[in-house]
Formats: sequence, structure tokens, C-alpha cells
Amino acid sequence: MLENLPAVRDFLQLLLMPELAVWWGAIFFFLGACFGSYMNVCIYRIPRLESVVNTPSHCPNCNASIAFYDNIPILSFLILRAKCRHCKWPIPPRYFILEMGMGLLFLSAWFQVLYWGLHPLYLPLVWGISWLSLGALIMDWRSRIIPDQITYPVLVLGLLGSLFFPTLVYRLSFPAFNPMYDGLLGACSDVLLVFLFLFFNRYLGRWIRGRETLGWGDIKMILAFVACLGLLFTAVALVLASVLGGLFVIYVMVSRKLKSRRITHIPAVPYGTFLGVASLAILVAKLVPYWLGI
Repeated sequence: MLENLPAVRDFLQLLLMPELAVWWGAIFFFLGACFGSYMNVCIYRIPRLESVVNTPSHCPNCNASIAFYDNIPILSFLILRAKCRHCKWPIPPRYFILEMGMGLLFLSAWFQVLYWGLHPLYLPLVWGISWLSLGALIMDWRSRIIPDQITYPVLVLGLLGSLFFPTLVYRLSFPAFNPMYDGLLGACSDVLLVFLFLFFNRYLGRWIRGRETLGWGDIKMILAFVACLGLLFTAVALVLASVLGGLFVIYVMVSRKLKSRRITHIPAVPYGTFLGVASLAILVAKLVPYWLGI
């Protein structure tokens, strides 16, 4: 277990030093903004089947290359006044909002470590879920896709976390096996059980309603949740997402009725969007008692 290694313990002590809290907060906020900047790249390029790795940053309007000093999250948007340096094309506010939002999510997780007793080793898992949730929220709403480029890294992150830090999240236990691999076996078992349930639900919905009720992107996103934060978090997120999705359907149908439109079918629900909203609500809600001074 890596958390018992002297180097890891020393780093955790350094991380929790009160006099360095502000500096760590600034570092984690900027790290989150960088992840938000990369998510902006994914949102724009993946639906257009463009590479998110090999192609250098460029203006979508004039294709001019973007210099590194014009590509600093948040700051470049403000310095350039939301315009391309070369063609003055207006940069969509989404870029700033997503970078700022991701930075605040990373920072909120750090606050949970400082004031709510969250184990510091949870940070990468919470950050991964935040990144996946916010990305899926936007991409599933805009393009009806949740790409593998954002689900697979978080899924792998959760499995690696269960291997190196097996006691962080409650898992199924396998005492007959080597304790070193108990966390990984538990995580894989959780993922497999949820996958079988969702696979059955997907095809049961096709048989009953004549169409698939859950896309593969949604399934991969749910499995990433299970790998990172376990069955309980995932179950609560699924229930909340279903409630939000149901309210969305009711709103759309009532709106059509008020506009004297004939309702011929139940509107499709971008479930990944509501799952992203639900998971972010759960993560942020942990800070509410601290904000209220409870």
C-alpha cells in the first residue's frame, strides 16, 4: 500500500501544512483551469473528428497558431479581451467559464481536504470525476456523445487508485486472495457487476420500448464513477440524474402542450448531461455545511 511508504507520508505532511494552504490552493486552481482548457479542446475537436493531441492550438476562424502566452487558462482570455490576437474573432465565453469552473472544482476538493477531513489521496479521484462530469455535461448536451477520450482515462485512474490505495473506497472484499490486490479485485468486481446490470437494462429497454434507453457513452461514464468512487456514490448519482432527467422530460412535454404542439413521442434525454449535473451536485454539496458554518 503506497500510503504507508515514507515518501508518500512525507508528501502528505507537506500537503497539509497550514502555512502552505494558500499556495497549494493556487496550484490546484491553476491545474484545474488547465484541465478545463484541455476539455475545451475536446469539446470543439472530438465532434469534428480532429486530433486532440497532435494538432497544435489554432484559431478556429483564421487557423493562425496560438502562441503559448496566448494559451494560458483564464489569463489569456482576459488579456486578449475574448478576441483572437490575429483576426479579432470573438472567443466564446464557454472557454472562460469552463476553465474557471474546473479550477473552482479542483479548489473545492482541496477545501474538502482542509476543512472536511477528506483524505488527500482522494484528490485525483475527485478531480477525475469532476473533469469527466463537467465534460460529459456539455458534450452530451451539445453533440449527444460522451467520448472515450474522457471516460477511459478516468476509468483507468479509478482502477489504479484501487490498486495502490485499496482502503480509500469501500469495495467488495476477496480475503482469500493476496491482500495487495484486494482493492483492485473489488473495483473490477464492482465495475463488472454494474456493467452487467447496465448491459441488461440497455437491451431490456430496446425490447420494451423499441429503442435503446442507455447509450454506450453513458455506460462507460457510469463505470468510471464506480471505479473511482464506488457503488454508493454511483447509486446516489444515478437516482438524482434520473429525477433530473424526468423533470426535464416533463418540462419539455408541458412546454409543447402550452404551445399547442401535438406530443407524438417522449423527447430523448441526454442522460450524460444529467449524470454530470448530479455528480457535481453531490461533490459540491459536501462543502455546504462548511460554507454555512455548521
